[in-house]
Amino acid sequence: MGRPDDGTRPTYASGRHRRVGPTGECPSRLSARQDRGSRRTAHPPDDEPVNYYAAVNLSARTEYAVRAMVHLSTADPAEPITLDSVAQQEDLPRKFMEAIFADLRRAGLITSLRGSRGGYFLGRGADTITIGDIMRAVDGPLWEVRGLRPQDTEYRGATEHLPTLWVAVRASLRAVLDSTTLAQLTSGDFNQLVTDLTTDGDAWANH
Repeated sequence: MGRPDDGTRPTYASGRHRRVGPTGECPSRLSARQDRGSRRTAHPPDDEPVNYYAAVNLSARTEYAVRAMVHLSTADPAEPITLDSVAQQEDLPRKFMEAIFADLRRAGLITSLRGSRGGYFLGRGADTITIGDIMRAVDGPLWEVRGLRPQDTEYRGATEHLPTLWVAVRASLRAVLDSTTLAQLTSGDFNQLVTDLTTDGDAWANH
């Protein structure tokens, strides 16, 4: 959902939130990845700043990548679309988009054509690319807890059942993101799961 999370930032047993940078990336994620192979208790270091504003966020990388993919899906398949064109139409930072396009290309979600008339195309049909595919390509796993996969977290005492909840959260994200294709997003003709979730009036309320 590789790099850590797609931008989601879980709440820990201590009540703190993950430290994130302006693009939704965690400075300590490399060390977290290196420790991922073993189960360990998930808790933030004592000196980690607290972010009180959001427990779950979508990263800028993911948002920009999805917006770019929508542009590519609506373009003439016979005419490549340039990175500059996408950046200008969506008012996105070009340098940032270069890194995102490189990630999408490595994942096989887009292809490129070099030359004066070059640009980018979708790597495969929009009806076969899911939003989950895009998110994993640019941000890694859909849901992690301090760089750990949900099933690899471990808590003691009264909080010992938290891993089950974290796994359920990941399953709910997968259910929506891996069943929604780029074609559905572009047309607005969403599947029944997304339709049912969003027609619940409470879904649009702030809590």
